[in-house]
Amino acid sequence: MNLVSAQFFSHTYGFSRTLSYALSEHLYAGLAIYSLVAVYHYSRMVATPAVPETLESPTYAKTISVSLANETSLLNVSEIQTIEAASPYVKLITSKGNFLQSETLKSMAEKLNPSVFVRVHKSTIINMNEVVSYKSRLNGDYDITLSNGSSTRMSRNYSQTFKALLNTPQVSLKN
Repeated sequence: MNLVSAQFFSHTYGFSRTLSYALSEHLYAGLAIYSLVAVYHYSRMVATPAVPETLESPTYAKTISVSLANETSLLNVSEIQTIEAASPYVKLITSKGNFLQSETLKSMAEKLNPSVFVRVHKSTIINMNEVVSYKSRLNGDYDITLSNGSSTRMSRNYSQTFKALLNTPQVSLKN
């Protein structure tokens, strides 16, 4: 280093002497700047506490308001056997009758407990507590028989979720 600076300047300083001069002159300024940055970041962390994540289970609808003529009543979700798409509505099929709701199948599925209500086709959601049996069509699709005697088609795209849910302890075939 001395050789290079000696060619351009008449008087040279060694590296250690230059370093000690720079540290002694600029150390306080450097420490002050870094301290201000650290205090600023610490104050922001303390001022905005992290929101704790809640481990609460989501709440699902227990009743749904349905309209029939001029009368609106509450329907227990457990009474729903099947929900079918009937664009632009969904048809709720129960033992009391059928009801139309002006919702999409997706929004209806978000309200309902996924361990009880499972989508088995792009246009159908069923209540797992109403399943009596299911039978293969030998092409990957299935026919599901419900407790009311009706049969519903299950697409091969949804069969894995259905079978996984059927193997859980809280769900069993209805006899």
